[in-house]
Amino acid sequence: MVSADDPFVVSGRCPAGADSAAIVVEHGPMGVGGAAVDLAPNGSYRKAIDITEGGSGQASVQVSCYAYGTGMPLAEGHRSFYIVAAGHPSVELPVSVSPSRVPVGGTIRVSATCQPGATKGPVHGHPRRRARVVLPSRGGALR
Repeated sequence: MVSADDPFVVSGRCPAGADSAAIVVEHGPMGVGGAAVDLAPNGSYRKAIDITEGGSGQASVQVSCYAYGTGMPLAEGHRSFYIVAAGHPSVELPVSVSPSRVPVGGTIRVSATCQPGATKGPVHGHPRRRARVVLPSRGGALR
C-alpha cells in the first residue's frame, strides 16, 4: 500500500547493455506518473515518482530497460500495488498485540478483524520510521 501523499520510489537494475529505464505508473486505464532515467554504471536506477494524481485503488508500475538506439526493450518488469489517495481519511482498526512484553530484537504478533468482504489484511508500519518503543521512566510514567 502506497500513499499518494508520499513520493513513490522505484528502484532496480537493468541487464548489461541497457543505458536507460522508462518507468510508467498506472491507476486503472490512466497514467498517473512516470519518468525516463539514465542508469548508473552498474545498471541500477532509482527515481521518486509523483503519484498525487492517483485515486485510491489497485495500481501498477512498469519498468522497461532500453539500450540507446534500439526500439525494443532489453527487459521489462511489472509490479502491482495499492494507492491510497491524497487526503483519503485513514481507517483505524482496533488491534491486539501479543505478547505484551518483548525482549529487544524479539517478535510480536499484531491481529485485527477486517471489514466484511476484505480479501487482504496487510499490516504496515510507517515507511520512514521503525516501530517506536515506549519505556517507563523511573517513576513508572510512560515517556
